[in-house]
Amino acid sequence: MDFVTNEGGAMEENRGNLLKKTIWLFWVAVIMVLIGVVVITQTKSTRFVKALTKKQYVYSHFGEALNQMLQNGENEITLRVNGQFLQAMSANQTDVSEDIIVSGTILKQAKDLDVVFLASLGEIILQSGEIIKNKETYAMTFPFLFREWAAFHQENSQMVAQRLGLIPEEASKEEKAYIEKGGLLLKKYAKIAMGQVNHYIEVENHQAITIHQKEYQTKRYRLSLSHAHIKEMVESVLKELKEDEEAISYLVDILIKVSPKNEELSKEQEIIQLQSNIQKAYERLRDDMTNYDSKSILTIDLYQKGGNTIRTDLIVDNQGHIVYSFTSVDNNIELAIEADGTKVSYLYTGKGSSQNFEGRFYISTSGITVDIAKLEIRYQPKSSKTIRKISEMEVLWIDEEDEKNAKLIKSQLTK
Repeated sequence: MDFVTNEGGAMEENRGNLLKKTIWLFWVAVIMVLIGVVVITQTKSTRFVKALTKKQYVYSHFGEALNQMLQNGENEITLRVNGQFLQAMSANQTDVSEDIIVSGTILKQAKDLDVVFLASLGEIILQSGEIIKNKETYAMTFPFLFREWAAFHQENSQMVAQRLGLIPEEASKEEKAYIEKGGLLLKKYAKIAMGQVNHYIEVENHQAITIHQKEYQTKRYRLSLSHAHIKEMVESVLKELKEDEEAISYLVDILIKVSPKNEELSKEQEIIQLQSNIQKAYERLRDDMTNYDSKSILTIDLYQKGGNTIRTDLIVDNQGHIVYSFTSVDNNIELAIEADGTKVSYLYTGKGSSQNFEGRFYISTSGITVDIAKLEIRYQPKSSKTIRKISEMEVLWIDEEDEKNAKLIKSQLTK
């Protein structure tokens, strides 16, 4: 791809390379946005996106667990990480083989909440903390970070996070508008790319699959992408982009932000130059007669039963054969990654009406299965515990106009 050079030729070449990478990697962003885009027309690609997002059966399972934690009562949560597995995987081959245990409780009573957690390695306490909520007021302490109780009102939570350096200062109206504009442009080009994706999706109405030794009759959606498909997608995007002055102006703003600006060119000249480069890129791609490989490098299989997606497989073949699978059926949810005969899985099981849940991380290879970690959630609808009143506690208010308390807490966090 040719880029305009002048007395600042090296600078322009660097910016040209950046633009080249931006254009060719643009399809990645487009594909990711497809997951969240809803198109008005009822095409195969629309149904595919809904199956990939809204129709995932897993939501009902995680929803049950979340709703349970928002009900009055007490949830006891325990995560146990296999110390022997960590020891075997450690590059330093330490003698420590005790399990790492993270335990906690979530106690809810009307609008009040008390969350307590403790992380330990054998008898060694690694971290602990507690958060109390009384209606719209919060208090928290993390003894290994700061020993005081820090309190604030919910309406000031963003300000508190900024004071403690946990999030950046709030964006200005101009910055928010700039980000919103970028999102709209990205959605626009996602829809253009989706027009191509519609041709790459196959639907099989009667596909039998086996999950946990049980067979299910499903409808399968398959999206396959090859190098040839990616060329078509990029070409369709560039065809529209080369005439889109608003989008080109936005891209120039980005290029100016991330690379040194050629002071000899005005923004208008930068736009003309970028538009010319995009035009050349489109023409080269359009006229490229290379026989691109039609073999799929990325395949996404969605299996639906009763309108819900019960299994999702993402198969990547450009870096070896790697399969990411996401299965959700009955009371079981399984996430797995498999490559070269080794499978790493997380199996999450709901216990029906008992409102208890279990999770298990494990790795299996050559017929051998090793547990990595286990998760348990136990629910009690009634608890004899009471939640303390923040108004009766000795606390440091970190959302007061005087920032000294917030600065005291922040100084301990940044030690």
